[in-house]
Amino acid sequence: MGNYITEKKQLVFPNGKLCRLYLDGKITEQEKDTALDQIIINAENWVNDQIRGSTVVPALHMASQCKMIALEYAYFLVLRDNYLFYGVEQVKSKSDLYLYEAKRLIKELSYEASASVPVALTQNTGDGVISVVTVESECTITEAWSIIFNGEFTYDIVGSGSGYLDSGDIRDNGGTYPILEVGKIAFTITAGTTAFAQYDTFTFVTYGPSYISTGIKIIDAELSY
Repeated sequence: MGNYITEKKQLVFPNGKLCRLYLDGKITEQEKDTALDQIIINAENWVNDQIRGSTVVPALHMASQCKMIALEYAYFLVLRDNYLFYGVEQVKSKSDLYLYEAKRLIKELSYEASASVPVALTQNTGDGVISVVTVESECTITEAWSIIFNGEFTYDIVGSGSGYLDSGDIRDNGGTYPILEVGKIAFTITAGTTAFAQYDTFTFVTYGPSYISTGIKIIDAELSY
């Protein structure tokens, strides 16, 4: 099931009635299950599209908030696509209320800093990996990062906003890069069976918390050197 709406039985209108009761009565129960699955996918995709570039998606660090929004949008989809009330205008009026609430909740989202999963460039020689990046909200801004190797062991850390930050060596601290005074990022590099080579690169994005507005949105960002 989804990242936010984890079960179809969670699709329940505020009046306590299951959303499946509002689906076309002419379709089978299996077809209703398929329809509800698609509604969940569409609702969560809508939420992710609204917040993409402002925080990492899927937004598991605020899954409960995103669930509330996804449910409101799911209610909108059910009523929009299933005309089981007295008239289309009444359906539109009711469905628009749920859409309005979903948009309102989007605007009121509150979240901490986050980071995307580091991705190795396809042309990398080494087959090592970098762990999920950890950040601290107090000093994390929205920017794209690159970890660029100078050879088998050493690498540079460069941010699109911070510029060159520091250098590291995977032989130090078991490959763990500590939290910095500036930038506040931490990660672990694990060497693979094939050694890293010069210009092997990993990229990821850090996103500042909702209470630090940078006015920057980054979508699928990647630095190149």
